[in-house]
This record gives sequence, C-alpha cells and structure tokens, in this order.
Amino acid sequence: MGRTHAEDGGRRLIGELLIVAGSIILAFVVWWFHIRRHALLDARIQNADPSLLTGPGVRTESAIQAPEGSVVLPYTVVSPETTVSQNRSDQM
Repeated sequence: MGRTHAEDGGRRLIGELLIVAGSIILAFVVWWFHIRRHALLDARIQNADPSLLTGPGVRTESAIQAPEGSVVLPYTVVSPETTVSQNRSDQM
C-alpha cells in the first residue's frame, strides 16, 4: 500500500508548521536573552558593580567617575597645576 497524495501533503504541512514554530521560538529566546542582558547590565551600572571593569565578556574602553551632567572631553589632559591656576584666576 502506498501513501496517497493527501497524506504526503498533510505531512509536508506538519513539517512546515514545525519549522515555522521552531523559528519563532528561537527568535523569541534570542530576543529574551538580549533584553535580559541589557537589563542586568543597567542594574550592574546603577549598583556600581566593580566586576564591570574586570569581568569576562564586558569590554571597557574607559572608566570615568564624575558628577552627573559632566562633559567628557576626549584627549584633554587635566593636571593639578592647570586646575589650580584656573581656579585662582576665576576667584580674582
């Protein structure tokens, strides 16, 4: 006994549905872990987690401790001598 044309079509439909469902589930899992990783990173930054500077999988280009609203000027050297002389001229 051979399979009928309808049986082959049904099996093909089931296979296609499984592929679509698997793809959707895979996309959701990847999206979920991506969102979760960013949420955990935000929490670690707010808690000033020191392992952010040395932990594996986290690339740190620079670490700056400054008050909120500060502006970072790249390639600008600040030394105690220039800061002191600038403060003295501001006070005069």
